[in-house]
Amino acid sequence: MRLDSRIVEIAADPDPSRRIERLLAVARELLQTDDVSLTLGEPDCATSATRGHGCISVSIPGVEGTVGTLSAGAPRPASFGDDDEQVLTVFGTLIGGALRERALLDQAQAAQQAHRTSEQRLRDFAEASSDWFWEQDEALRFIWLSESMFTRLGLDAQALYGKTARESQPLGVDEAAWARHEAVLAARQPFRDFRFSRIYPDGQHRTVSISGRPVFDDEGTFRGYRGAGADITPQVEAEAQAERAHRSLVDAIESLDAGLLLYDANDHLMLANRRIGELAPALSDVLRPGIRFEEVVRAAAERGYYRQA
Repeated sequence: MRLDSRIVEIAADPDPSRRIERLLAVARELLQTDDVSLTLGEPDCATSATRGHGCISVSIPGVEGTVGTLSAGAPRPASFGDDDEQVLTVFGTLIGGALRERALLDQAQAAQQAHRTSEQRLRDFAEASSDWFWEQDEALRFIWLSESMFTRLGLDAQALYGKTARESQPLGVDEAAWARHEAVLAARQPFRDFRFSRIYPDGQHRTVSISGRPVFDDEGTFRGYRGAGADITPQVEAEAQAERAHRSLVDAIESLDAGLLLYDANDHLMLANRRIGELAPALSDVLRPGIRFEEVVRAAAERGYYRQA
């Protein structure tokens, strides 16, 4: 089964809603019917067994079960075949991934909106868009932290004042990350998005991002760092959920009973799932990313995968 190379381009579309509409449009073209629809809930036609009545459908899996159905109605009875069912299954998998991604993005945007609503800004740090502000001396010890850091996070000021970032013992930073960060500080360079985590007094494990710039006096002498920090736990959790959804999509494609080859706009192979290797083991040395479609066809013909007419 060879799918339209436009699917590769569509899969890169960052807007999941637009991606769904584009996938539906290509599915209608490939199945040669205008009656391809996405239903969130009960299917329009029960199963692919109803093909004889001119309708095929596939269930779309979600995180907690089936979220909908992708169905296609034929312009005349019995006009769909096994290949059409396989095509619809692939499109159902891709659309299911886009639906999950859209849900995760909605959750992330809601979390970010709630975060922005509750965030207080200080005019002295007009360029920052964060939860709190901090300052270090020339020995990189904390000498000032905005009150919001303690009131909003419940941290003990004595655990941070007079200590360097490393001495405050944050979690989630390995030695290599510390070495890179401290090299930037030693070079008196600005830094952004240095991440670590802490277990706060309420028992929650939260991720923090800090950014800072070096401070110099009028004579150019280094006086420390000044910067801002933010609780990015909602963002990190949304990123982790999105990664799990992506992994689920890849696993779903790998679990298809049909062999699947995806090509880019220039007919170069992008992906061959495990099933195609099982169906055509003699092509295992050929089905590698970058090979052209015509080379795959030529190799398949030479190795007896096409019957002579």
